[in-house]
Amino acid sequence: MMIDDTELRDIFKTASEERLQALDDGLLYLEKHPDDSATLAALMREAHSLKGDGNMLGVTDLGKVAHQIEHIFGAISRGEQAPGADLFDRLAHGVAAMRQLVHAAVTGEAAEVEVFYVLAKLMGAEAATPHPVMALDGDDAIFDRAIAPVSTNGGSPNQSTPTQLLEINLGSTSQNGAAPADAPVAASGLSDRYIADSELRDIFKAASQERLQAFDDGLLHLEKHPDDTATLEALMREAHSLKGDGNMLGVTDLGQVAHHIEHILGDLLRGEAELSADLCDRLSHGLAAMKQLVHEATTGEPTDVNLFYVLAELMGASPSPKPASPT
Repeated sequence: MMIDDTELRDIFKTASEERLQALDDGLLYLEKHPDDSATLAALMREAHSLKGDGNMLGVTDLGKVAHQIEHIFGAISRGEQAPGADLFDRLAHGVAAMRQLVHAAVTGEAAEVEVFYVLAKLMGAEAATPHPVMALDGDDAIFDRAIAPVSTNGGSPNQSTPTQLLEINLGSTSQNGAAPADAPVAASGLSDRYIADSELRDIFKAASQERLQAFDDGLLHLEKHPDDTATLEALMREAHSLKGDGNMLGVTDLGQVAHHIEHILGDLLRGEAELSADLCDRLSHGLAAMKQLVHEATTGEPTDVNLFYVLAELMGASPSPKPASPT
């Protein structure tokens, strides 16, 4: 969308270009000096300002991307995330996406940016099937390839939404996320998420089922009592434990989903987010995905959980449906 007010638009353009240039320069410096806390703090401020400016002027997609970039800088600053080459690449793509969103807001030209994919990429998720998109020329050029959602119905790759993918999965599971007892294991063998050690697998299964049930019960309680900080803290502990258990045993997809749920709950606890009906739905979908990932890790039966979609939906992004190509 284009900012209507000419004066505000000009101010936004000048300020945003300065902030984006500062982010570009700071990232280049940080790659060589990853322990420079002053540069990290400065980059967090730039991202925070872009988030505030975007949200204030209705450029909410810019606000979402800037928020996630700010969160990543915060995680690096707290020692929760290592600033490796892959992370710098994701941050650079995020800055490039913000540059296109700013360009669209000040010129009215459509930005070929799928915020859904940008957010998921920032979180480290990858989709399987790339497809080319149009990009602006010069410094405003972003990805020469965007990541397309994986089709589950043989149609256009962009026809399936995150919710539909989860519903497809859950259609063949029981209410607690476990597959029917007679569900066959894929002919290709056990899932690569399968925990090979039987003793560890049994311990993980019992502990995870308890945590997931506690999470289910806590979410139901929280919907009726959104100001219950004790329940919020308890849910954060469950998510934190699921994250740790998953990462320790190599079920890293579970770790990523649990990590983002923990982050959302932290925002609620600090008063930085509101427990709306939409957010409750997103948390429920994240919980459903975690149930399936635990089931896959303990049975070896592959599931269709698409981490890319789950993470992006948790962040409040949704893919823009596009018409199928004529056949």
